Amino acid sequence: MPDPHRPRRSRPPTRRVALAGVLTVLALAGAACSDPARDSPAGATTSAVPRDDWDPAALERLRPPAEALAASAVGCADIAAHPYEAYRLSFEQARVPTPAASLGCTTTDGGDLTFEAFDSAAAVSAFLDAKAELLCARGRELDPEQFPGLPYVDGGDWILEPDDDATARAAAEVLGLPAGNACGEPDAGGT
Repeated sequence: MPDPHRPRRSRPPTRRVALAGVLTVLALAGAACSDPARDSPAGATTSAVPRDDWDPAALERLRPPAEALAASAVGCADIAAHPYEAYRLSFEQARVPTPAASLGCTTTDGGDLTFEAFDSAAAVSAFLDAKAELLCARGRELDPEQFPGLPYVDGGDWILEPDDDATARAAAEVLGLPAGNACGEPDAGGT
């Protein structure tokens, strides 16, 4: 049940999902047309060890903040690891560093929360930089009023990526951590 004291989103989630889908297709199309040897960003992987699933210890690092949000007004229902192979391929095709682990859940107002763990804070920076380079300018070109940027909560060697800046700020307050936006500006669509 949504918190009656929390402002509701000013934009319908379906437009946001559609914009995210368009950005993903553009990212993957761009990846298919490039030379990985030439175009891969520095730090394109977070570990030299080949993986066939998320790192179990990294997944366990993500559970306490997810559970803390589940017990708060932000909410975090249906906590589950994301499908490894699909995410790994998506990250590789977009030339974005692959996290050591990724899990997600749903907020009380129906938004998505994505938690990603890395081997170090430097790997988090490489991930955010690569995603920002890939999506920020393109998102503003497509729909500057609806593009939320890349809001996140900084957990040091892990991050939380919510749908919008308001949720990032609320989650950061619950967790006692800093929030930011990798695109360098607040949610253009309002909250």
